Amino acid sequence: MSNVSNLINKEEQNITKVSGNVCSSTVKKDINIERNTKVNKLELDNVFNLVENTLSDYVLGQKDYLSKLAIAFRRPFVYGKEDGISNTIFITGPKGSGRHLSIKAISRFLKEYKILKSSEVL
Repeated sequence: MSNVSNLINKEEQNITKVSGNVCSSTVKKDINIERNTKVNKLELDNVFNLVENTLSDYVLGQKDYLSKLAIAFRRPFVYGKEDGISNTIFITGPKGSGRHLSIKAISRFLKEYKILKSSEVL
């Protein structure tokens, strides 16, 4: 396999597209994401940095993936539409790699910090 193919395969295990559906090779679940408008931009940056660091305590050995996941969740708050957040995140990877755990953890942390109104993963 060429280096380009290896890179593509490796990146397929990471976040490849941002938009409120979570897709993996085996699971497709919707995430209810609603913006809490009471959080300012500086607080938002601080919270996402804190969440990214906290995630690494829950999902081990996935620092690069968790960083990209935090960026994917942050992006709609930075570039989002005023009428609501439109966000889809595609996540692929082998069984046991922490895909579901990371999504549940980040949504729970963002709910605790009042960034999301709900931590429920449907």
